[in-house]
Amino acid sequence: MTSKNRPRPVTWLAAGVLTFSVMQFVGIAAWFTLPDIPISVPKGYLLLKNVLWGSVGLIAAVALFFRCSWAPKFTYIGAITYAAWLGIDRLLLQRSDFAISSFPFTFGAMTLCFLIVIWVLTRPSVRQYYEE
Repeated sequence: MTSKNRPRPVTWLAAGVLTFSVMQFVGIAAWFTLPDIPISVPKGYLLLKNVLWGSVGLIAAVALFFRCSWAPKFTYIGAITYAAWLGIDRLLLQRSDFAISSFPFTFGAMTLCFLIVIWVLTRPSVRQYYEE
């Protein structure tokens, strides 16, 4: 499949999801260098979270880029699940003053990213691209 046939929004979405995945994998590297300070969640949870979402993001980005028929649904479900996870994680587990004060920005950024994913996946050219 050449990039000439791929709708531009698909390329940009795949690049954005890949960036998200890389950020999660960088979080794994950061996990190994965490200072010994009190945190509100176990260190193992942070590792598990980054491995899980880095892997989901990488799978979604590759599937979107290489036109796997299941990629839009996988990406949509992944975006919904991540949004729910992030909301629950922020409200229940991360109780620091910074987490509480930055929640409105985090919620707004997450909502914007989710809406962009939905907008791209519902474009007629994108739907047609994956149905062919």
